[in-house]
Order: sequence, then structure tokens, then C-alpha cells
Amino acid sequence: MRLGLRWKSALAVSLSATLVLGLSAIIAARVVRSVQQNLGEAFARNATQFNKQRLLTPVARELALSQRLADSQTLKLWLDNPSDSRARQLFFREAEGYRRAFSDHSYFVADIARHSYYFNDTKTPFSEKVRQTFNPKNPADAWFFGSIKNTENYNLNVDYHATRHETKVWINVMHRENGRKAAIAGTGLNLTQFLKTFVSGGDPGVTPMILGLNGAIQAHPNPKLIALNSGTGSAQQKPTSTVFNLLEDHKTTVQSALEAAKAKPDSVQLVSATFAGKSQLLAISYVPELRWHIVTAVDLNAAQLLDSRTLALPLVLGAATLVALLVLVAIAVNRVVVSPLLRLTKSVHLVESGSYSVEWPRGADDEIGDLSRAFETMTAQIRNHTDQLESLVDERTSELRDANQHINDSIQYASLIQSAILPKHSLSETFGADLGLLWLPRDVVGGDLYLFRADERGCLLGLVDCAGHGVAGAFMTMIAHAAFQSAVDEVGLSSPAAIIARLDEKVRATLGDTGKQSGVATNMDAALVYFERGSDELVFCGAHLNLFCCNNGNVTQFKGARSSLGGRKVPELRDMRHPIAQGETFYLSTDGFLDQAGGDKGFSFGATRFSDMIGRHAMLPLDAQSRVFAEELRTYRGKHSQRDDIGVLAFARPSKIELASLLSHKSTTQNHTPTAELVNL
Repeated sequence: MRLGLRWKSALAVSLSATLVLGLSAIIAARVVRSVQQNLGEAFARNATQFNKQRLLTPVARELALSQRLADSQTLKLWLDNPSDSRARQLFFREAEGYRRAFSDHSYFVADIARHSYYFNDTKTPFSEKVRQTFNPKNPADAWFFGSIKNTENYNLNVDYHATRHETKVWINVMHRENGRKAAIAGTGLNLTQFLKTFVSGGDPGVTPMILGLNGAIQAHPNPKLIALNSGTGSAQQKPTSTVFNLLEDHKTTVQSALEAAKAKPDSVQLVSATFAGKSQLLAISYVPELRWHIVTAVDLNAAQLLDSRTLALPLVLGAATLVALLVLVAIAVNRVVVSPLLRLTKSVHLVESGSYSVEWPRGADDEIGDLSRAFETMTAQIRNHTDQLESLVDERTSELRDANQHINDSIQYASLIQSAILPKHSLSETFGADLGLLWLPRDVVGGDLYLFRADERGCLLGLVDCAGHGVAGAFMTMIAHAAFQSAVDEVGLSSPAAIIARLDEKVRATLGDTGKQSGVATNMDAALVYFERGSDELVFCGAHLNLFCCNNGNVTQFKGARSSLGGRKVPELRDMRHPIAQGETFYLSTDGFLDQAGGDKGFSFGATRFSDMIGRHAMLPLDAQSRVFAEELRTYRGKHSQRDDIGVLAFARPSKIELASLLSHKSTTQNHTPTAELVNL
């Protein structure tokens, strides 16, 4: 019986065990999390109730004694007759009995009418005299005036003594006579030891707190967070340190829980919130006798709610079972599937490298064996087809090589023809050192063209940027050159606008709607500058090309018409006259320079950067400027390829324009080596 790969794949059932164990682990984690949540809630609730009772017992006792002291008849008798020494002695004699009963062995009486403060404890000698007189301007006396404003019969105030590192809760009970506030009596309860056991119990992840009015922190493991003297304020006064300052969210929920606990003092409210930067469970209960909230914050991730030793054995056994199962599955899969496939893969790589004489492994009578035999048959077919293709490729490569050589020869000849129409010699003879030329066709031939004509009255030079580059652009330059020569013969040299307008007419007449019908661009940009003999002005006109003028490093632009020649819209052309300053230089550039991408973000070089470059190098000779411009463009371009043909003419007014020289160089077909240096990238 043939044992196929499908039957062998039944071994993958072992992988299902891994999946089951994984799912079991996820479920177990969720169960543990749920148990941890329930245990955390129970722990927080019980801890809060326990802390409530621990706090209530001593404070409630001191509060009851303080209320009895404040209601003392001897106190009433003394306050009614402050000058009666016997009444004073009777009160202090009774107060000394309360002092012995108070846990702190101290008591105080504050006379509201006279702002007098009486105090006795075991640390200072007994005295019936006034210890101090309260001053509203003294911050230390704020508790006294705050208690007077308080509408309650008593208040509890926490005070931290930084020097003695001592925290006390002062119980301030109001003594009234006929509804009038007459005095404040009470005692202090030292919370230092209580805080060590209450808020510093050492349980990790558990933070017990006591909150007063408006959530003011009365007790906290961090003494800096306690809102000192907050118990004497009114409900309208907002304490500076509250539980809400430690909450990052759910502040409204916590406020509602505080109110719910106050409404049901016997209950414990549970709230989950981000407290002190951690996700914690807050258990809140209210102590009406003290008007305090007892809060226990439990970090379920840090609190030791579960004994890790309880979970250790199941986790170890589960992990060991999983590892053993994975080992068995890996051995089985390796023997049945992986090893045959690796041998087959090795043979495939040999075929991939071109070795078709490989010996294929003999697989078993299953799908992997069928695959091996199929590869063997396919390899034989590939070897035959490869031999046929190599013979055919050699034949076609020889034909393409011949065709490519013919095309290259034609392009080189076209380059020679295009160079022949460029007026290099005439420009150099006329301008000499007043000329710099940067000429960078993108290909062997290009679509940019520079022009020059002269007569007995002056000379004309300019640039033409034809649509396209390469062979197509070169053909366009031939049309542009012929149209320019014809236009100059018809309208003369003195008006660049008239020449460009006539050039536009001839281009349109020559090409007609050919470009529009074929979808090929046939437009061209042009700019011409005319220097008249004996004149201190130049005349400029441009179609989609601008003239840059530099005077002492300051660069300005004369902008040509927005439309190109031969485009959909006829350009609006006019001659612009510019007075020539001493040492002023001029620059014409095709858009190949300005549109060249470069820099970190691939932005175009742009007219602004071009003007800045001219200004920085204005003091150099013009032929040196052309070399510097080429280097700056190469640096800016970086790894970006050249987009278009690049042509820049840098020139000044010829130092002298001689009549004989102009007449002898009217022809633009001469092609001698120019004085101005040609710069190539």
C-alpha cells in the first residue's frame, strides 16, 4: 500500500498539541488574571475596612474626649468670667485630668474673642498663662482662623513638623455659647508611629491613604504629598495636594466613588484608574466620625496576591511536556518531509547555476518522489531549450551590434553637423574675454542652440531651447536655426522682439498642426540680446527665457514672455531696454540648468539659487565663471541624472565693436575653436 504525503502529513497532528497547549496557556493566563483581579478586589476591600477600624478606634476616642472637654461647664464658667482666677483654676484642674487621659498627654484652648492660646503637655511646665496670641497675618495661625470660618462643630487638621519629623492630627472642637463661637478646645494625636504602620506597612504594590475634604491627602507614605492644615478650611477652599493630582484619568469616576462612599459609610467602593503613573485598583471607604476617606491603592501587577510557588510546578510540567512534544514532532517531520526536500532543493540549485547534468535523488513512492522525477524530466527539456536559445541569441546579438554601430555613427555625424551651425568663432572674435559659455547636451546631440549675428550697426546673440533632446531636439535646432537666419534677413538685428515674433511665425508655418496631431511637443523657448554700436543700452526680448543682470554682485532679472514659440498661445513680445553700467555682466540660461534636480530632496536648482550663484562669483572672469557654474551644478546634482540639455551664455558688452570685424563675421556657419572655453561635465 502506497503511503502518500497526505498520510504522512497526519504527523502534523503533533503540531496541534502545540496549538492546544498554546491556547491552554492563553486561557490559563486569563484565568490567573481573573483570579488575581478577584483576589485584588477582596484584598483591597478587606485592607480598607481593616485600616478604617484601626484608624477609627484611637481617633474616635480622642475626638470623644475633646468634645467632652469643649463642653465642660468649667470652661464655660471661665470664658464667661475670664478675670475670675478661681474659675480659671477650676477649669485647668479639670483639664489636667483630660491631659492624663489623652494619648498625647496634651490639650489646648483657644479663646476666640481674645485670640489667646493656652496649651499644656508633659514636655513643658504647667501654665495657666497665654502661650501665644493669634495673628491673622501669621501663616502658622491659619488653622485657628480657618476653624472659626468652618461651619462644622469640629475639624481634624494634620500638621507635619519638619524639624522633629513628626506628624500630628489636631482635633479642633468648637465651644459655643448660645450659638456663638466662643473657643476651640482639643488635643493632638501623634500619627508618626501610626503612619509607619498604616501607610508604610511594607506590602509591595499597596498604597494606603487618608483623604480629607475635597480629596485633600491627610496621610500618605510620602510626607511631601500631605496637604498640611487642609482640615481647617471650608468646602469652598481647594487644597493644594489632593488625590486628584495623582490621577491621570477617571477623575470623575473617583469623585463619584468618594461621594458614594460618603453616602454609604459601611460600603467599600472599587474603582480602576491610572494612579501615580500606574494602572491600579482603588478601594474607598468613608469614616463619618472623622469626615475622612480611607483609600487603598493596589497595583495588581506588583502586589503579591498569588504565591508564585503554587504556579511553578504546573508551569514546569507544562513546559517540559511541550518541549518533549516539539522534539518528537521535529524528528518525525525531518525524517519524512524535510530531508527529502533538502536533497531535492540542492539539486534544483545546481540546475539554477547552469549545471544540467545533475543526478536527481530517487525519492520514495510518494508525492516528493513524483516531484523529483518531474524535475529530472524538466531539466532535460531546459537543457535542450537553452542550447537552442544560446544559438539564437548569438545570431541576434551580432545583428543588434551592427545596427547599434550604424546608429552611433549616424548620431556622431549629426553632432558634427549641429556643431557646424553654432557660431563659436564669431562669438569669440567679437566678445573675446567678455564671454563665458557653458554647453552641456544631455546626449551626443541636443535641443539647445546659441545664436549670433552682426552688421555694421551692432551685434545680436541669444539662446534657443527646442522641445525635446537627443536626435529629436537636434532636428528642431536645425529648423530654429534656419528660421532665425531668415527672420534676421527680413527684419534686421535691432529689434529682438520683431525677430522672435517672425521666428514664431516661421516655426508655426513650418510645423503647422503636426505636433498637435501626433501629440509631440514642437514648441521652443528663445531669448535675444542686441548691442548697438556706440550705445550704452542693450535691447532684450525673451519667450519663456529670462535675462539675468549682475552689477557689483547684485542680480536682477528681466523676464521674457510667459508663452513659448509654436505653442498654443502666441507670446506677447516687446523690446526691453536696459542701460549698461560699468562692469555689468549678463546671463542667458535654458531651463535645463534651472530645472535640474538635486540636493537632499531632489528640488530643482531654480532661478533664486542661480541668481545667488551669479552674485557670489561675479568678480571672476566670465570664462572662469562658466567652469565654476558647471562645478556647482555637478555638486548640487549629486546622484541625480541630467534631465535636459544645458546652455548658459555669460557675457558683457564687447569692449569694442569694430565695423570691419562685424562685417567679416556675419556668417554663422564657421566652426573654429573658440576663445571662450567649452565646459563639459
